[in-house]
Amino acid sequence: MRIPIGDPPGTAAITPPRVTDEAPFAPRPGTRGNRPCSFAAGGARWRPGPFGVTGQARRLRTGAAEGVETGCVTRPTEPPGRGVGSDQVDVAQAWGAVAGSVVRTGRLLARRQLRMPRTLVGQALTAEDGTCSTVFRETVRVGGGSADPVVLVVRFRLRWIGAAPWAHAVFRRTCVVNTPLFAGFPGFVSKLWLTDTVSGVYRGLYEWNGAARAERYAARLRRVLALVTVPGSVGHLVVPGTDRRPYVTGERAFPPA
Repeated sequence: MRIPIGDPPGTAAITPPRVTDEAPFAPRPGTRGNRPCSFAAGGARWRPGPFGVTGQARRLRTGAAEGVETGCVTRPTEPPGRGVGSDQVDVAQAWGAVAGSVVRTGRLLARRQLRMPRTLVGQALTAEDGTCSTVFRETVRVGGGSADPVVLVVRFRLRWIGAAPWAHAVFRRTCVVNTPLFAGFPGFVSKLWLTDTVSGVYRGLYEWNGAARAERYAARLRRVLALVTVPGSVGHLVVPGTDRRPYVTGERAFPPA
């Protein structure tokens, strides 16, 4: 599967806040854009790193993974996921919907209607619980503007992978193959692929067209994710009446789901 890299033609990119630290893609210690970000003593540093399909991602070096000072404070436990539970969707429904998404994604790729912009890769976003997640990939549907914008946040922790940095690096590089599992669902507009390397939690911050469509996708995704995630770690939340812009610019912290 080949997805063009770069910003979709005719779209205005959101420019992340510019900083002057020695690490050019990092927030200043204690800040995230124009919002505070909870930092441990010593702050955090971003280093150029080779993970991510675009080759542009910056790697957060954390104490939990690599024995240096951590960047973001992680709560000991995560809040339970909110929204429609996967128990309302049976396995056949979930995989049937995914199969339909795969077919539609193929059509989008043939029409060159999927892009992976690099503008936001490496940017840290702050969650309402004070933790920080890093954008390591972005997927956008060209012409997928929303008349009824909603934001969908999905979180999970992978099973079996543990805390090994190399295993997470492999996952971040290869998980692009999962694009057909979501890009063909009705209402999909964009997705920011997020990682919290302190806690090992992954998130998807989606923009969707219509709350009902977003809930439908999330319920089916949760059934699929249950196969590869730590039990109880999957959660989602739909935020109606907004697009992703306030979370990207730092005007608002995103809900951790």
